[in-house]
This record gives sequence, structure tokens and C-alpha cells, in this order.
Amino acid sequence: MQNTTEVPKIHWLSGFIWLAILAPLFFIVYGWANTYSAGLPVDGVKEFVYDWERHIPFMPWTILPYWSIDFLYGISLFLPLTKFAQRQHALRLLVATPIAAAFFYFYPLTFSGGRPDAEGLWKTLFDALLGFDKPFNQSPSLHIILLVIIWQIYLPQFKRVGKLLWNVWCFLIGISVLTTFQHHFIDIPAGFLVGVAICFIFPLVKEHQWKWNQMKITKLSRYYLIAGIILLIGAMYASFWPALILLWIGFSMLVIGLGYLNMGAIVFQKQDNGAFSFAAKTIHLPYRTISKTVRYFFFPSYKEPQKITDNLYLGAYGMDHMTPCDAIFDVCSEYERANYTKEHYVNYPLIDLQVPSIDELKIGVEKLDALLQNNRVVFIHCALGMSRSAILVMGWLLYSKKVRSVEEAIHYFKEHNFKSNVSEKHIAMLHMYSKQIAQ
Repeated sequence: MQNTTEVPKIHWLSGFIWLAILAPLFFIVYGWANTYSAGLPVDGVKEFVYDWERHIPFMPWTILPYWSIDFLYGISLFLPLTKFAQRQHALRLLVATPIAAAFFYFYPLTFSGGRPDAEGLWKTLFDALLGFDKPFNQSPSLHIILLVIIWQIYLPQFKRVGKLLWNVWCFLIGISVLTTFQHHFIDIPAGFLVGVAICFIFPLVKEHQWKWNQMKITKLSRYYLIAGIILLIGAMYASFWPALILLWIGFSMLVIGLGYLNMGAIVFQKQDNGAFSFAAKTIHLPYRTISKTVRYFFFPSYKEPQKITDNLYLGAYGMDHMTPCDAIFDVCSEYERANYTKEHYVNYPLIDLQVPSIDELKIGVEKLDALLQNNRVVFIHCALGMSRSAILVMGWLLYSKKVRSVEEAIHYFKEHNFKSNVSEKHIAMLHMYSKQIAQ
């Protein structure tokens, strides 16, 4: 999904400028990494290979999809239809090579075993490849890193059959690193994780660009940041697979910690349609898995939606199908849209267990009120339907003059036995909001 505030068009000039920057950078940095690794003592460059990899066949024709990524790399710079998306994509490609080269420098590996001779066209392509690509730069596979980045930028350009064919070709590129005897298996998941992390750090949607707001040091920010740092340090002393898992979870915890520190719900990169990008979905998979498990066993929500008014229901994530509603107001930032069948859907993500700012409360209430127009029956929810969504409902009761004070709003909930978990800080924010709308 690309930013639409600009007029969509192909930016030829900036595309060629970026290509003129990226192409020499790739060959200089990658060439240096090759030269460095090749100059190390034989025992200074190790190998990491599983016994079963000895059975992987050499398939000379797969040099074609292997080589194709170079062509796709260049064309990809002209696909984004806004300068912002083009710049973000170019930055993804820009940082990919130095990051991979840094790993090659600190953890040099080599390909184990020789490569059988190829013939004809395939031999020509292999000979050209060996002119600059030596068997030293292994994990993470730069080929896989670039494949992840390029796959994502091309995918929206295709429909149905085109998507299928594109995915098949990308699969061939992925396995070609093995069948051309360029990489071992461990290089693939390592490259995949690095590629996903790069795409996450440089989102193509302008609204998801990283923003540094006023810092709020809370217990949650400390817990997530400390947990992330500990896991990342632990990864440095673990074997490959545990290290990869620790890096994955640690990075996710660190990002969420930044969300609670000063960046808010933007760290989840939830899109307007309630979905996540592939990168955001992958990065936060460990967190969402843990979060759902903890909520299921320790923090269960109420079973049925709460009828606030004739056209407003309050509930938890995944309960919308139980209400006679025709619109959904989604306040949950950490989970994807639960139901895609409703005609009207508004995504207004707020981060969990944190009091919204006065501006967030104001905008959220106004969006909810707009959705309620035309006699729509609206279901509003967060994860448990007790905090984020509850404070917005109380704010709307004040905004719509259904109650005259914060105390009356709280009494309204208690009188009808509505479940909520609003803290003293939530109540203080409601008082601030009440004064603002009274002016």
C-alpha cells in the first residue's frame, strides 16, 4: 500500500538517480566483503552445512532465476508511484548490502564443496557470476534479503494469475541459491529475517513512518525494552537456530518497547483496511502469539457484546460476528481486522494499556460519531473491550450529550453493569476532554 497524497506517477529521473547510487555501492561494498573474506586464512573462514544438504542436486538452469534478481532490482526502482514510496524502497536496497557485508566481516563463512561444471549458456552465466561473486559471503544471504525486498514491491503490481506466477518465480529465485551451489540452507532464514526487518524499518506507507514523540518512560516501556535487549544479547551467545529465534523475538520486543516509550501504536503498522503488511505481520508474530495465549488463559474478556445504546455495541476482538451491526470501529492496534464482511469499517489503532492523549481521544470520538451517522449500528472493540474502546465510548457519551459529566458516564456504565477497566489516569483524561468540549 503506497501513500496517496501525491499524484501517482512513475518518477523516472529520481529512479535513475537512485540506480546510479545503488549500483556502484553494491559492487564496491560487496566486492570489498569478497576480497576481505578471500584474504583470510583457510581456518579463519568456517562452514555451516547440514549433512542432508549433500543431497541437494546441482541444477544449472536455475542460474537463470538466480541472475534475474539483478534485472528485477533495477526495474523495481521505477515501480513506486510516489516519491515517498520510491525513497523508502531505495533506502531498503541501500542498507541491505552494508548490513549483509557487516555480517560477512564479523562472521565470515564459506560454501562447502565444489560445483560441477555447467555447459553452454549456463556455463557462460556461471563464469560471469564468478567474476564478482565468490563463495565466501554466505549468511545472511544477500540474495534472499534483496528477494524479500523486491518480492514485496512487485507483488501489488499483479492480479490473481500474475501474483501466482510472480510467487512461483520468486520461489525459484529462493531455491536457486541452493541449486546453483551458492549458499547453504542456514543462509536463507537468516537472509529472510534481515530482509523482513529492513522492510519493517522502512515502510512504504507515509503514515507508518517512524515518528519520535514526547518520551514517556513507563513500566511497560522498561519491561519491553529490557526484555528485547536481553534477548538480543542472548542471541550473540546462542547457536544458530536459537540465536535466530532470540533475534526475532528480541527485535519485536524492542520495537514494542519503543511504542510504549514514545511512538505509540504506529509500531504495529496497522493499515486502514485493518491488515498488516507482510513485514509487520512477520516481525510481531512472536508478540501476537504470546499476547493471545496470555489473554486467553489469564485475561479472558466477557462473552457477549455490551449494548451501550440502540446503535452502539462495545466488545472484544473477534466478537463482532455476534452483534447485529453493520459497521465496525476497530481500536485494536496489535491484531488484524477480525471480520471482513462489514460494509463500513474504521481502523483507529491505539496502543494497549496506555492512556490516550487528549488529541487521540478527541479524534477517536469524532470518528466514532461520524460512523454512527445514518442510523448505522456500530460495534466498537479493542482486544478485551474494557480499556481503549471503553474510554472512547465514555468520551462519545460526553460528546453526544447523552451524559452531562464524567461521573455520570462512569455511573452509566456501573448502572448497566458494563465491564470496563478505566484507571484514575483514564478518568483524569476524560475530565480534560469534558472541559475541552464544554468550551
